[in-house]
Amino acid sequence: MRLDHWWAGARGTGRFVTVAFDCTRRGADAQRGIDLRWKAIRDDLHHRQVPAEVLDDLAERLTTERGPGGPVGRLVVADLTTGRRPAVVVDEWLPEPPPEGDTTCCGPVPDLRLLARAVQRHPAHLTAVLDRGGAHLGVHPVLAVQPITERVDGDHEILHKVRTGDASQQRLQRRADDSWQHNAAAVAQRLAELCREHDPVAIILSGDEHACSWLRREASSDVKRLLITPPDGTTAGAEGGERHSLDTVISKEVETALADFLQYEGRQDRAAQGRGPVAAALRRGQVSRLLVVDRPTSESTVDVAPDGLPVVEEDVDGEPVPTAAALLAGGAATAAEITLVPEEAGIVDGVGAVLRWSDAGTPQDSARSMPGHGEGGGW
Repeated sequence: MRLDHWWAGARGTGRFVTVAFDCTRRGADAQRGIDLRWKAIRDDLHHRQVPAEVLDDLAERLTTERGPGGPVGRLVVADLTTGRRPAVVVDEWLPEPPPEGDTTCCGPVPDLRLLARAVQRHPAHLTAVLDRGGAHLGVHPVLAVQPITERVDGDHEILHKVRTGDASQQRLQRRADDSWQHNAAAVAQRLAELCREHDPVAIILSGDEHACSWLRREASSDVKRLLITPPDGTTAGAEGGERHSLDTVISKEVETALADFLQYEGRQDRAAQGRGPVAAALRRGQVSRLLVVDRPTSESTVDVAPDGLPVVEEDVDGEPVPTAAALLAGGAATAAEITLVPEEAGIVDGVGAVLRWSDAGTPQDSARSMPGHGEGGGW
């Protein structure tokens, strides 16, 4: 995934407040509960000297604007730097409430971890429930709270075979096969158009078995490689089957990203890990993919180094080390692919990178992963 759509060009630092809020409205007391939770957040931000006009703007967005029904969240980032307007630079509804509850963060860069987690968990995808006349399609853009649905029907109407052996009935059976094929071709063509428009990670396919078989025959190679089937007993439109299918795709993508990183790291080529080396690679524009361990961010206030990157500690050479939040914002600003990985990935400092290139100026890892790592020219 990439986050430059939300954070393009924001390489510098300033003063930002990030708020993740559960906007779910349940029952008659929903508004009262939202107001009480917002009051606690407002008091906290007031003590952190967030301006009153910004707090009023956040209150309007988080407590009075009604989003789609069901459990939803909202992520807002406000830039508090003097003279920058509008103050709110990121405002996104989330398909589910923040998993850690209502959270706030103030610092010289925004906390984009929750945005990255939501984008990775809710990528663009399509659903297709097929019948012999066509299909019900669902378009789920990135972070879609509700899908866009449409119906695709073919123009052939002989849809049922008969079980008799005379010549006329055999002709009807052939015409039924022809109808299924043409209707599947119409669905395949529409899926190809939607793939070009939305760049989905998967097409979750279910419905009539014969219609699905015809679709697989008629689909282009680009559509075929995206087709997956949910577990038995579920359909593409069912929440459980859709979630299971997406989780499978996401897990494979994370595994592939980690495998690529470990391959380059094992060869001491085109990889970096540890906050210092990754920060240096980001400054040089070398990072193709940034891998960040998905863990809570605890740094709410940090200092700023002379080069503008936030600091939480110093490394063994006395050089400033940026926070994970700063590296995530830097990866978003430089259009790097970003992948959140589990703690057991074992990446030094919880951050690693696959590089576009390596040369003699490429920094070595802050901790060697194997004897001799980083020695010799370049790596």
